Amino acid sequence: MSPPAEPSPTPVPTRSLARTKWAANMVTGIVAAMVVTGVELSKSESNAAQATAAIVGGVGAAWLARASSGLVADWTDGRRPTPRSVARQWAVSWQIVLGAVPATVALVVAGAGAYSTNTGLWAAQWAGIGVLALVGVVTAVRSKERAVWKVGYVVALVAVGWLMVGLQLVVKQF
Repeated sequence: MSPPAEPSPTPVPTRSLARTKWAANMVTGIVAAMVVTGVELSKSESNAAQATAAIVGGVGAAWLARASSGLVADWTDGRRPTPRSVARQWAVSWQIVLGAVPATVALVVAGAGAYSTNTGLWAAQWAGIGVLALVGVVTAVRSKERAVWKVGYVVALVAVGWLMVGLQLVVKQF
């Protein structure tokens, strides 16, 4: 009878897998920031500082959720969490925070008085759509798919942003 199999070591991400996770985490941050700005748009009163704090809190929660889910995955694969594995999970998901930078900048500029909070919230939404398009183009260019699939992919990613804005407009009516 053979001895029980040892748990497999932590797989080393390939460069392609690392790029995939980078883009997926970035999209998570963009979408989280768009959701928070949408909630802020639905309020009758909102100021730039509160909206910025809401984005930081909401995206921070998404980052914490992603890092925690990675630790859960490690645990279920038989790997105990260590300070190093916790740091690794935070490090591999920092792009979630990066995805919220355009929305945060739009609201900081509004807070500085360049334009109203409402304009800053809408600027954050449009910035989200723009960054979704940018992430789509960058990842599509690196893909080996045919051009028609690349274009469809970018359009679909941008459509996610437009759908979010459309849903927020509908919700704002209630």
